[in-house]
Amino acid sequence: MNGFGFKSLPAQGHVVFRKAAAFGALAASVGGLVGLVAPAAHAAPARSMSAESSATPANHTTALQDAANKLVADGMPGVVILVRNGNTLTTTAAGEADLATHRAITPRDHVRVGSVTKMFTATMVLQLAAEHRISLGDSVERWLPGLVPNGHAITVRQLLNHTSGLFDYTGDADLMAPYMNSDGTLRPSRHYVSPRELVAAATKHAPLFPSGQGWSYSNTNYILLGLVIEAATHHSFNSELEHRIIKPLGLHDTALPTRSVKVQDPAAHGYELYGKAGGPSDLTEMSPSWAWAAGGVTSTVGDVARFEAALLAGRLLPQKELNQMKEMLATRDAAIPRYGLGLMEVDMCGHKLFGHGGDVPGYHTNALSTADARTQIVMITNSGLDTFTKAMATDWSAVAKVALCSSGAR
Repeated sequence: MNGFGFKSLPAQGHVVFRKAAAFGALAASVGGLVGLVAPAAHAAPARSMSAESSATPANHTTALQDAANKLVADGMPGVVILVRNGNTLTTTAAGEADLATHRAITPRDHVRVGSVTKMFTATMVLQLAAEHRISLGDSVERWLPGLVPNGHAITVRQLLNHTSGLFDYTGDADLMAPYMNSDGTLRPSRHYVSPRELVAAATKHAPLFPSGQGWSYSNTNYILLGLVIEAATHHSFNSELEHRIIKPLGLHDTALPTRSVKVQDPAAHGYELYGKAGGPSDLTEMSPSWAWAAGGVTSTVGDVARFEAALLAGRLLPQKELNQMKEMLATRDAAIPRYGLGLMEVDMCGHKLFGHGGDVPGYHTNALSTADARTQIVMITNSGLDTFTKAMATDWSAVAKVALCSSGAR
């Protein structure tokens, strides 16, 4: 997820990405994909649709649809794109939600949105800070005693902005073995792992650096934040998510499954494009337990856009906390050059854009918005970023440029 990648696991015939450069595949100001693979054998038919909520220049809508069709022609099973420009909302889709039945993908299809979840988790932490129930300066030890070695030296803020130094548990081969084939490719798995088991897998590895003295994207940070939310509220992470974000915003298509391997209907199946003779590998029914507060949310393009617009418009956080969320660190990471508290920042076509990428097996998501939420783009594909071809990565970036650079977006 941007990035949720399986780290340090051997692969044959493809590259398992170390950290999903979701924004690297999207914004010209950010570096390219970390891992590219041999071209996939399958190319889905370019079944397409588009709709708009108010008058949109026909040539722009056509250009978006053409860009989506090109991604499908490159080999992506399906693509859904949402673009907001002021009061105009355009949705475009191409390809298939299910390669077995050939059902066309639509904006109503649910997908796993990966590390877009981190925006939800960070928002709830900052809500609790605004309520004076936690402080960003609190130590991990304060809320989770004995769970993390040297936890007294790691703060909630350092978890939020990835300066804790904690090892990313997705790099632990033993933990991830139930989700892997012997050749290093991913496989569907119902294997459940608890949040504390995820933390234990991370903390058996030495920290990457002393807390506060470096930057490294680690999903472990957001698992710990989920546990902090539970400790501070005495409620489950799921119930807080429902109470604080999903119900107030009416996000009827958003959920956080923990034990169920299903994505709610209608569901776009998720595929890894390994280029095998049998075609893409269907990884839809994968246990979401290993992602949880770091990347377990399922949603639609519409709900993701609605959430991010509400967040940046100040409907979920007071201005002080929203400003803190947007305080960026220069990371020295070409894939993620600036990171705040659960938000990334990129520049494109004169826009300063905030948001997050998301990657889990079979799915890739980007969600970006201007600070006033007047300009937005949410892009979803039901194919894993780690098996993107070079053409897919190039054309994914081209979609964003069509949406943001050619639309007269403000």
